[in-house]
Amino acid sequence: MPWTRVEDGQWYLHLFATEQPDLNWAHPAVRQEHEDVLRFWFERGVAGVRIDSAALVAKDPALPDVAGHPGPHPYVDRDELHDIYRGWRAIADEFDGIFVGEVWLPDSERFARYLRPDELHTAFNFSFLSCPWDGERLRRSIDETLAEHAPVGAPATWVLCNHDITRTVTRYGREDTSFAFTSKAFGVPSDLELGTRRARAAALLSLALPGSVYLYQGEELGLPEADVPLDRIQDPMYFRSQGRAPAATAAAPRCPGRRTNRTPASAPRWSPGCRSRTTGRPTPPTSRPPTPPPCWPSTGRPCGSGATCPSCTPGSCAG
Repeated sequence: MPWTRVEDGQWYLHLFATEQPDLNWAHPAVRQEHEDVLRFWFERGVAGVRIDSAALVAKDPALPDVAGHPGPHPYVDRDELHDIYRGWRAIADEFDGIFVGEVWLPDSERFARYLRPDELHTAFNFSFLSCPWDGERLRRSIDETLAEHAPVGAPATWVLCNHDITRTVTRYGREDTSFAFTSKAFGVPSDLELGTRRARAAALLSLALPGSVYLYQGEELGLPEADVPLDRIQDPMYFRSQGRAPAATAAAPRCPGRRTNRTPASAPRWSPGCRSRTTGRPTPPTSRPPTPPPCWPSTGRPCGSGATCPSCTPGSCAG
């Protein structure tokens, strides 16, 4: 288990980064505080809330080690967490707000329990996201998704990309288009022209399906993955993993002033925005090509540049 010791000798649990201590959701004060936070934002007009790692909220009170633990996982998909979400749903209903959960579960029946009428409104469809560029796999995922959502009456969702995986334009242009969670393989060759055509076709397929579509920022522009040279990466997880992980979801770095046991000359500095570690030298500018306007097929309209794009013709999006 990931435990960290603090100065007074006590330990705290964190399933993710050390800056993200896990809360004891069995404590009434914790639940009340979070419900107050939800009301605070809904009262200010927030339309909805995304729940990260939604299946990892409740935990076995004994906090056992995972290795060798019999029965269900002590920290994943606990039955008692559904009562927490029922309380949150009641608050969202007061403001006509919505929740979307990040629920990574292989069991479709267990997944559907999060979408019951008194719990979360929607959850990201990782079955669809994880499909390689394969028509049969995509068809099977669509059929299974619609079947598993029907019993609880929740709308299906369609997701192609997110912050944890390689962007579809790059992934679909590789020889191996398979999916790997949190794997952003830098330096793997990709045919971006082919990947763009496939990503465009996948987007059109998603928009034609019943339910809701979630777009990752930049998908609407057809952006490829940024291939950052390893010597330029500043993501804190890259340094914490000694270069094994080039990027991370939860890697909140320390803010200035917390490193007091190293001399200024030898200590790496934290940027004023508390977002990345720097070496003390300014980052030289990097020339980047301009972002092209999105070119969607079959619109009958010219591209944003004012000229008709040769790729914007019916049938050109097949990969």
